[in-house]
Amino acid sequence: MNGLLKKLAAFELHHKIITFILIMISTIVLVRLSVFIHNSNLILLNFELHHFDYGLLLLLVTCLLLLFGKKHQEIYLLFSAVAFGLILDDLWFIRSNILDPSTNELQVYNSTFVSVVILTIIVILTVILINYYANKNRSNIIKNKKNKKTRKNRIKK
Repeated sequence: MNGLLKKLAAFELHHKIITFILIMISTIVLVRLSVFIHNSNLILLNFELHHFDYGLLLLLVTCLLLLFGKKHQEIYLLFSAVAFGLILDDLWFIRSNILDPSTNELQVYNSTFVSVVILTIIVILTVILINYYANKNRSNIIKNKKNKKTRKNRIKK
């Protein structure tokens, strides 16, 4: 029964990782398509907001909810994946636009596609690496607990 629970927990974590990655990539694709259709940025107090700003705000709210709110893991997963997608998609555009604000925004945005793909791959590899080391650490903890139980049983006999 205990082995079944471990397999179920590993299966659930694996699906959370896949869900996070798919939502993040879907967000990037949808944002890229929406910019091609209609590129409008909200201007608030003479400050132009980009989807990077929306992603950063969403990530901040998600962190606050995670720290102080009720535990709704599925909602936090969704919010953080969308926030990562928004931030990754616009990160290089924001940096390029700061360096040379006189250039055509859509042209600069289109030129950042390769950097967005590279950043997305880095995030995916980081998530996989974190999962690998977390699983490795969990299995070491389980082995240590089993060894302690075995030692206690030997001492009792």
